[in-house]
Amino acid sequence: MRYCLWFFTVSSTLLLLSCSSSKSVKRFEGMRWESDGLYPVSLNGKTGFINASGRLVIQPQFQSKGMLFSEGLSPMGTGGGSFGYIDKTGSFVINPRPIGEVGQFSEGMALVSTGFREYGYIDRSGNLLRTPKLAGGKEFSDGLAPAGYDGFDGYIDKTGQFIIKPQFSDADVFSEGLAAIAVKGKYGYIDKTGAVKIVPQFEAAGPFSEGLAPVQVGSKGGFIDKSGRIVINPQWKMAIAFSDGLAAVGDDKAGYIDRSGKVVIPLQFDKASMFSEGLAPVSLDGGRTYGYIDKSGKLVINPQFGDASPFFSEGIAMVTLGGKTGYIDRKGRYVWNPSN
Repeated sequence: MRYCLWFFTVSSTLLLLSCSSSKSVKRFEGMRWESDGLYPVSLNGKTGFINASGRLVIQPQFQSKGMLFSEGLSPMGTGGGSFGYIDKTGSFVINPRPIGEVGQFSEGMALVSTGFREYGYIDRSGNLLRTPKLAGGKEFSDGLAPAGYDGFDGYIDKTGQFIIKPQFSDADVFSEGLAAIAVKGKYGYIDKTGAVKIVPQFEAAGPFSEGLAPVQVGSKGGFIDKSGRIVINPQWKMAIAFSDGLAAVGDDKAGYIDRSGKVVIPLQFDKASMFSEGLAPVSLDGGRTYGYIDKSGKLVINPQFGDASPFFSEGIAMVTLGGKTGYIDRKGRYVWNPSN
């Protein structure tokens, strides 16, 4: 399992939310592009939070880098490897404790490290779920979370019990009722009972989104439907999940296809990421600067940022400029000027 604590921090560069990437396609899969209405900012070395209009809601006061809110809580460190969780008033509702790594809440649970290469889950009261000593895990989805134990991956429920026993060499979160798993180096999909619905046969497999999932056959990426039928032939080095009806695909250059597999935005970008709120971040100069295109492929925000995230659900995106982080609206106007 490629264990991931999914989070997004304020730093000199944006943290790309993935365990893998390609030369031309930037992967943000696994990230929920919502932030409960609050966004981390850094001012004079301290972290606070703004709303979507750029107004400070939680004054900069925290020493550690900020992470997104999820389910009303955000992880926050106090130094020395101690982390807790704050609510939207900025008050700690889960008191800081020595935890090396923390993740976002999902379905009332958050993945945290409990020791050297050991992980567990806490609830919203900070209580540690009674589980075996896990080697890693990912977020809960559809009531289950992939977790590693004794060299294999399975799925636990919210009581901490393995509902699908550890038996896979890799396992991902459930999406649209199915989860990608690996057996002997080949990927397929299971349902929530653990039944194999798509026989392991692919070199790699991504989450289902809008009814399709990216898979790798040999060295090429394409898409399958929920029956496992290849509906878009593998033909690119990289393909990521559909969003807003389009999917980024790429070889040395990246572009976008529709659900029929037709290239609707030519492969012309050095870097390209997922669409969100009708816009997608792209780069034309090898990743030195990023701007945004609309679904017609037109540049609507000129390349100027050192890095750029997809847009959050409230219509703002995190960008960097000169080593500082800010937020822009869909017109490219700053709602929070870059700061650190």
